[in-house]
Amino acid sequence: MESSRYNLTVEMTPEELLTHIFEHILPGYEMPLRREQEEFALFILDSLLHRKLALAEAGVGTGKTHAYLIASIVYNLYTKNRLPIVIATSTVTLQEAITNIYLPQLSKILTRSGILDRRLTYITRKGKMHYICDKRMINYGKNLDREKYGDEYGLLKRLENVGWKEIDLDNWEIPFYLKKQICVLHCRQKCEYRSRCRYQMLLRDSRKEKYDFQIVNHGYVLGDMLREKNGEMSQLPDYDVLIFDEAHKLRDTARQMYGVTLSERKLIKLARPLADGTEREKRKKQRLIEKMIALFEAEEESEINKAVRILYQELEDYQKQKRSARGNLEKETMIQNLCEKLIPKLSEMRKDDQILWKERTKNGDLQICSLSEKLNGMLFQDLWANQKRKVVTSGTMSVCGDFSHFKTTTGIDLQHVNSRISEISKKSPFHYEENAVLYIPGDLPKPRTRDQEYVKTIAWEVKHLIEATCGHTLVLSTSYWMLDQLLYQLTCTDERVQFPVFAMKRGKIGVLEQFRKCGNGILLASDLAGEGIDLPGDIVSSVIIIKLPFPVPKAVTEHEKDEYDSFRDYLDHVIVPEMLIKLRQWVGRAIRRETDTAVISILDSRAGVNGRYRERLLDALPPMPVIESIEEVGQFIREKKDAEYFDD
Repeated sequence: MESSRYNLTVEMTPEELLTHIFEHILPGYEMPLRREQEEFALFILDSLLHRKLALAEAGVGTGKTHAYLIASIVYNLYTKNRLPIVIATSTVTLQEAITNIYLPQLSKILTRSGILDRRLTYITRKGKMHYICDKRMINYGKNLDREKYGDEYGLLKRLENVGWKEIDLDNWEIPFYLKKQICVLHCRQKCEYRSRCRYQMLLRDSRKEKYDFQIVNHGYVLGDMLREKNGEMSQLPDYDVLIFDEAHKLRDTARQMYGVTLSERKLIKLARPLADGTEREKRKKQRLIEKMIALFEAEEESEINKAVRILYQELEDYQKQKRSARGNLEKETMIQNLCEKLIPKLSEMRKDDQILWKERTKNGDLQICSLSEKLNGMLFQDLWANQKRKVVTSGTMSVCGDFSHFKTTTGIDLQHVNSRISEISKKSPFHYEENAVLYIPGDLPKPRTRDQEYVKTIAWEVKHLIEATCGHTLVLSTSYWMLDQLLYQLTCTDERVQFPVFAMKRGKIGVLEQFRKCGNGILLASDLAGEGIDLPGDIVSSVIIIKLPFPVPKAVTEHEKDEYDSFRDYLDHVIVPEMLIKLRQWVGRAIRRETDTAVISILDSRAGVNGRYRERLLDALPPMPVIESIEEVGQFIREKKDAEYFDD
């Protein structure tokens, strides 16, 4: 069959070729045959060939990334379509792994073996914050003290001279504060650097269909769809296949992309021109300032809604008045800019279908947020209803093989799309029954927030588990407060341990590398380390989960409750499934390779023998022995680990 992508004639059927690759080619490159991986890839290939919407779940160790890449390559070989395949991830880490490891490896193997007659082509697409802005960098360099910041100035000069393919700031050792100063924030049509801007060169090249693969993130795909809806030019070329990896994060990204936020800090910055001028001018602006303050002082949704509508009307009136008045041109331009930025956001927020709430970001910034009640329907229309081939994959999408929760929360489970859905759930091939134990003590108190006696009880358990496993421990909690308490207990009290203790909170990624190098350390971490990080071997031989990771109540979830007949139904169909999916992600940090051995501990009485969620929890997790004593934990470690483990 003639291939339009690679100009190659293949004498096998697509299924035969894929099987040949897995059974005869990859083993020759130290990639032994895994039947689960082959079956997973065959499923994806079949879905692509028959234009199905594939929901494909694969546990840790299945090799799903290689599986969907090989399936998509084989599909490309047998299609007359000359369009690229778009792969969307939720993390830069996976983007870089695909473009720096997976695709170069497969390209080399498949060209050497004669499957492909040329190397694969691919490009990574990231958000603006990851790329150099020529204008901002040059302006920053002009004001830099060369004698005082000689190294920084030299770095800027090197960055000025690289080609457009090298402007990804992630590939340079640059301090974070400097990245913020020189990255792309906005692109204006009238920018004096636009004709020779390297970022624009990158965009123009990226829109071409010459690449076999376009590697982006979830937000990039959704943002592109929203741009097209608004009549703007797409940043992506036309494509035939869209693969969502790490799809369990898709709903969160959708809420960010389809939602509207108004930051108090940014509003204050935008509103600075209102403080300028004569006393008479200031009095005229005072009413507008008061309405801005009132917006962030509102608490209940009805109060926020009212404040949004009032501020919107005030800005509209103010804008109309200024259009007909004369004044300082520079100041009025700045105020006009304020109106242009705020009015569209407030216009969206004041719609009847919007859910409004107030929250603080991780850096403490107060913001007003809104999201449409019809998000699922919007996702269905924008993402799922079209006939493009789609693969949606993750290690944790289902609850015991049932995708109902995922389909409901992402808008897939609407109208006629169900007729073209295909589903597969492959369990991890790792032998949890032999290589892991689940420790759930039977005498723990019920979780209590900010209760010191409860904290001391948990700290005692954590300390003795650490001693039983000789460190090598990852402690996961949904509460920063609890992490702070444990850090104090394990380092400053009678419960302190003799192993190095690290705390990874609020984006402190650098701590992770220190923990890796330590060998027998203790890492206290939040959701940040609960998924997406790889700590194989003996680095983590014990994962301690303080509390079952139930989702934090939000304004959006309060509205979701109304769709169910009772709170019990809502709990069973939404809250518990989300908790179980998160728990599976956390447990997945323990066993990362076939030879890994680990203890998984859940210090939550609700998982105990008589606990409310014990049965559903055990059904959702990989099968493994359940133990109740720390002595058995120590015995398991002594049996499974070699002498070097205890020498760290």
